[in-house]
Amino acid sequence: MENYRNKLKEILLGTGIEIEEFHGFLCGLYCKGKDRQAAEWHKVIQDYLVDAGPEIETIDWIPDWIAGSLDQSDFQFRLLIPDDDETLEARAKGLSTWCSGFITGYESAYESVSARSEEEKEIMHDFASIARLSEVVEESADNESDFMELEEYVRMGCILLSINLNQN
Repeated sequence: MENYRNKLKEILLGTGIEIEEFHGFLCGLYCKGKDRQAAEWHKVIQDYLVDAGPEIETIDWIPDWIAGSLDQSDFQFRLLIPDDDETLEARAKGLSTWCSGFITGYESAYESVSARSEEEKEIMHDFASIARLSEVVEESADNESDFMELEEYVRMGCILLSINLNQN
C-alpha cells in the first residue's frame, strides 16, 4: 500500500488534491463504472487532475490497482487514509476527505439518483454525513473505538457498493 501512496503523492504533487480524496474518488468512480475502458478511466482521471495534467503513462496502472483492491474475494480492501500512528483527528479528517472524494467519483459516473436502491441511498447518505464532519476529535479510547467502527463501515460500504452495483 505504501508503494501506491508514494506513486499517488508524485502524481498529486502541486494539485492541492489530497491522497485520501483522490483514492476515494477513484473508488467511487470504480464502484459505478467498473466496465469502463482504460481510455475512459484516463480521461476522467486527467479531467479530475486538471492542474496536474499527468501523462497517461503515469496513471495507466490506476484502473488495475483499484479493480484489484476492490475485487478481492477476501475483503482485504483498505482505505488510503492516515495510518494508525497518526493522531485520531488526522485520521478522522482523512476519512472525511476520502468520503468526499468517493462521492465525487461516484456521482460523476451516475446518471439518475432516482434509480438508486434504498441500500445504495443509505450508504451514500452516510458517506455524505461523514464527509461533512468538521468537529475536533479528541484522543480517547471511546473516540478511537468509534472511529474504528466508522472506518470499517465506510470500507465495507465501498465493497458492498462495488459488489452490488457491478453485478448488474
